[in-house]
Formats: sequence, C-alpha cells, structure tokens
Amino acid sequence: MSVFIRSGLSVLSLFALLMLVSPMYAAENTAPSMQGIFSRMNRVTVVKTSDAVFVRTPWNDTQDMLQLMILNTPAVYDNNPVNFASAALIPIATPDSAASAAYSSSIRLSYGSDDACPANYNNGYVGANHGAFYTIKVTTVAAHGKTVEDVGSEWLDGGKRKWYLARIIDDANMWFISENLTPGSIWSFATTITGNKLTHSAKAVHTGDIGISAKLLNQLESMTQIRIYKVLLDGTTEVTADGVYTCKYVDIANTYDISNLASVVDY
Repeated sequence: MSVFIRSGLSVLSLFALLMLVSPMYAAENTAPSMQGIFSRMNRVTVVKTSDAVFVRTPWNDTQDMLQLMILNTPAVYDNNPVNFASAALIPIATPDSAASAAYSSSIRLSYGSDDACPANYNNGYVGANHGAFYTIKVTTVAAHGKTVEDVGSEWLDGGKRKWYLARIIDDANMWFISENLTPGSIWSFATTITGNKLTHSAKAVHTGDIGISAKLLNQLESMTQIRIYKVLLDGTTEVTADGVYTCKYVDIANTYDISNLASVVDY
C-alpha cells in the first residue's frame, strides 16, 4: 500500500483554506492575506530533523504556516506510519534554520494524532494506525508460565474453538487470535473466547491450562511490513539528510505491505 501526502500552495487549496480557517481566526486577524501570499506563492521550505519533517508555506504578510509530519515513530508493536502531528503559525521573520525551534511557541491551528488513513480489507480497517480488530488480550488468573517458545501454539476454549497464542505481553497478559472462520480470500475471526479457560491442543512447550480473569478485544499490530518513507522535493528529489530545503511542493511517500492475517495464523 502506498500513501502520498503533497504539501504546497495553489489557488484552489488557498480558497479551501480560507473557507475552512478564516471564520475561526478572524477575531485574531490571522486569516491569510491574498497580497502577502501571492508575493511568495512558489516558495515551500522543508526542514528535516530526524523523523520530523516541518513544511513551511506562506500564510499572510506577517506569518507562515508550519505543518509537522512524523515519518516514523519506532514503537515495537505499532504500524508506525507517517502521521500528521499539527499545523501552526510562526512569524515570517523566523529564519528557516530556527523554524523547528519556533514551533514550540507557535500559534496552533490544529492537532492530529490518528489522521493517517487506513484501508478497508475484509470488513475491517488495516494499515496506517490500524490493525485487524480480531485480537483478544487475555489476562490470566495467575502467572501463565508461557515463553516465546509457545508463541504460535494452539489452544481450545470452552466451545472447542481453536485459539493461537500471538504475543506474550508479560507474565499475566497475552494476545490470542482464533482460527480462520471463513477459509478463502475473505477471512474472518472470532471476537469472543468461550469460558474462562484455554486448554492446550498443539505445539506448546509449556502446556499448562490458562485460567482467564479478563478478556479484551484489541487491534492486532503491527500489521505492516517493509515500510518505506520518502521525502521528495517537487516530486523527484529525495531528501535523506537533515537540513533545510526549498521547493515548489513536497511529496511525503509512505509505502508498506499489509500482512494477510489468515496467512499469519497459518504460519
């Protein structure tokens, strides 16, 4: 799956920006000035600092807009997509080299935490910040005694449905995924464990029963693999080093594979 984010300024996007933002900020006189913007229309500044990318574009005669994109938040159990962090206003006199530092004291226009868009596969949202909503977090009555050697082992609930150990969080918490209920291209999985005990069926090293005190439906993450992040000036020149760059527009490309959950269970 590929996700492209383009940041720049055009007459159309300017009109949409005016319609969207100016009512909220008219009292503060921060709505864009046509004269100030058109005089600097073709200038976009990109400031890359590690996995943070600041995109600076004209706003009015005294301010520029600074958008912050996070390329990769390296969490172990996360999809780590490109995320929209926020948009803010900084003084036009701020040097490009100081733009990222000025961000902390800027006028914020918006905040984002989960704005990266997933895809809808097999009646569920996966990709971006989302994983398939088929994982059961099991909290055990006592320390379960399972180790990484047991990941992938098969267990039966009170209804004899098969469940597979997907992850060990700690001594009292684990993730389980059921058997695939609809083999074929359209997979689906159970979302409820019957009863309060899981009994070993196959492939575990530590085979003692798992007594359950709590069950919680969760998203399975990470569900993306082979993640690629690119910052492209004017759609062609790739930026890899930290620094300040100038262009007419910038593309931020995030490409990744989405795991087939049925294949994960089969494996």
